[in-house]
Amino acid sequence: MIADAPPVKGCFYSSGLQVRSADFVFRETSKGVVYYLQSLGPTQLLVDDTLLTGHDIDCHPEGFGSPVGLLRGCDTCLADFSTAELEQLGVSIDSEVQLEFESGVRVCGRVQNITRHTGKNVLISFSQCRVEDARGKLLFDPAWGLYDMAVGRNVIQG
Repeated sequence: MIADAPPVKGCFYSSGLQVRSADFVFRETSKGVVYYLQSLGPTQLLVDDTLLTGHDIDCHPEGFGSPVGLLRGCDTCLADFSTAELEQLGVSIDSEVQLEFESGVRVCGRVQNITRHTGKNVLISFSQCRVEDARGKLLFDPAWGLYDMAVGRNVIQG
C-alpha cells in the first residue's frame, strides 16, 4: 500500500512571500515570538500564489529556513527598504554583508540576487553564506549552496 503524501501547508511572510511545505518548525523567543521559520522536506516559494522562478521543490528538496523580524537597530523591515536604502545598508549585488536580526540571528554572505514584488523585497539570495542563531547554532552552512533569505517582519500560518 502506498502512503498518502502529507498535506501541503503554507506560511506567509509579511512581505507577501509564501512558503509551501508539508511541515514547519517555528523557532521562538522566550516570549513566543517566531524568529526563524524552517520547513521540512520539499518546499516551494511563491508570491500571489505564483511560483517564483527557480524556487520549486527541485531547488528546496530538503527544506527552507529563514529569519523572521527586523534587523537590530532598525525600525523598518527589510521588505520595505527601497533599493537606495538597501545600498546604504551595504546590501547590493555582489556585496559581502553581515546582517544581524533583533533575535540575534546572523546572516553573513555575498548578495547574489534581490527579488522584489509590488515594491517590496521578498527574497535575498546569498552565496558563501553562513547563518547562526544568537547562541552560535549553525542554521545554514556555506557548503550547502545558495542561501535564499525570505524577508518579513512576521510570519503567519495559512
